[in-house]
Amino acid sequence: MEHFNKELGNQEVYNKIPVLSDVKSFSRMKTNQLVKYIGFVQDALQQEYFGSFYVKDGRKKTTFFRDYVDDMTYDDMDEDNSSLAERNVFYCIPIPGQSPWTKSNQNQTTVENQEQSNKAKKRDRPDSDDEDLPSDESYGTGAKKRNTNQQRPEVEEKNATSVFNFGVPQDGVAAAIKVYEDVPFKLCDIVEVIGVLNFDAQHEFSQEIDPFGIQLDQLPSSIVPRIHVISYKRYDSIHDPFIKVPSESFLATLSTLRNDLVRYISKALKNDTLAAQYVLMNIISCIQVRSSGLTIGSFPLNISRADSSTSTDLQKVIQQFVPACHLLPFSNDNLNKKRFQPFKNYETNRLEFGLLQVPKGTSVIIDECALSSGPLSEIGLKNFGVVESLLKFQILNYDFTFNHIEMESDVRVLVLSDAKSIFSKVTKCVVPIVQGPEVDTSLEINFDLARRCLALVSLINHNSKFSISEDVQKLAQSQFVAERKIDGNVDENRLHLWLVIARLLSLSFGKVELDTDTWTLMRQMEADRLDRVARLHRASSDKPQN
Repeated sequence: MEHFNKELGNQEVYNKIPVLSDVKSFSRMKTNQLVKYIGFVQDALQQEYFGSFYVKDGRKKTTFFRDYVDDMTYDDMDEDNSSLAERNVFYCIPIPGQSPWTKSNQNQTTVENQEQSNKAKKRDRPDSDDEDLPSDESYGTGAKKRNTNQQRPEVEEKNATSVFNFGVPQDGVAAAIKVYEDVPFKLCDIVEVIGVLNFDAQHEFSQEIDPFGIQLDQLPSSIVPRIHVISYKRYDSIHDPFIKVPSESFLATLSTLRNDLVRYISKALKNDTLAAQYVLMNIISCIQVRSSGLTIGSFPLNISRADSSTSTDLQKVIQQFVPACHLLPFSNDNLNKKRFQPFKNYETNRLEFGLLQVPKGTSVIIDECALSSGPLSEIGLKNFGVVESLLKFQILNYDFTFNHIEMESDVRVLVLSDAKSIFSKVTKCVVPIVQGPEVDTSLEINFDLARRCLALVSLINHNSKFSISEDVQKLAQSQFVAERKIDGNVDENRLHLWLVIARLLSLSFGKVELDTDTWTLMRQMEADRLDRVARLHRASSDKPQN
């Protein structure tokens, strides 16, 4: 293992490893080849125990890094001398809501590297190279070898989401990753593994079976390949697998990009630049501190006066800048029939995907515009509570039937509503959309540069590398006291909201210290926002009651 890790530390070697990213890349691969895989830990499966070696012709041979051994029979197992080994197994799926730009880079790398790998395999290898390693051409149990170059079975689109436990439609590949040491993987982690790919193209899958009627580890390896891990990374940030975060000197670049970013985002919001600025702050927000049930730094945002096209338009825009943006239509069908929280099915021993089971740092759009009047089922009431808990506490409850386990989350939640949100009690920042002037359609943005800059400010925000000048502290305190004298409804929550918005606004300009100019701009933006809310409330009150 030390030899492999040393080799993989060479960037040139690392870059040549093909990436298992989608069905197309999988179709070009052969069993027992080295692959790279980036996935989302959706479930932790039971540990596997196996004999660590067998004896063949008087020689010990390892059984590590493979599911089957070609030339091993039962008689080859030395029960007295074979030591029992174990491996941890995790079920990984593509990152929910993964943005298209993160996949295009992977796919290009996979094609180039696979072509090089296939050329290399045409050269003859000495017999000694294959003594203790799996063959590239076959694997199985006993002496019979299996052809792995056959056409792999495909899963029909109607079954794919439930078979792979994706929860949401995905075009990636699920995999069972097998690790031979204790690893710090947790549910909802994003991991990158390099390991030996195992699958059996002859293992067929019936489209008629109930996809939730079998255990995940029983799904054929022809559609859920196994990866025996040699090296791994667990990413702390959702940006890390896809973006090389620049140094803080890039902050100056963001200040020049910001106006273009706001104008680009506003295209999905009827050219409303005020609403676009709040959305920009939402996508770089994160929790600073958890204290006594409070999630300081979390910035759930409600964009009201949205219409039926706003959600998809906004998702397309946000996806240009972040690694993952998950759209959840809050329709009656989704609310009453689908699970928003993960559910443990003890009959199949599977943790069934919940629509809000996403990695930290994901932008989540909840579209209330899809909701119509009608009764809520028991599942619907549960789902409503799940969303409310996520908005208020950044907690996602996992349903284990007999008990519920609270898992901390940190997602950027944006609620779209056509009128007052049903989550108005927990979304304190509401921005009604107002039609703005036409935006220049020829607007061009360096998306790669924008992604790197936003990843940088997100990292700075997460690491709390931010300060408030003494002048601003005094100004904030005096203005808060003055506001309370005028309006008795102004409380500590208002001050907390001011500080969160001022921090995010400052970071959106590439500043790591809150100054008086940014504080003054925040107060003006808040005054404009609250004026819109008041006008909308008056207009709603003036409507005749039916």
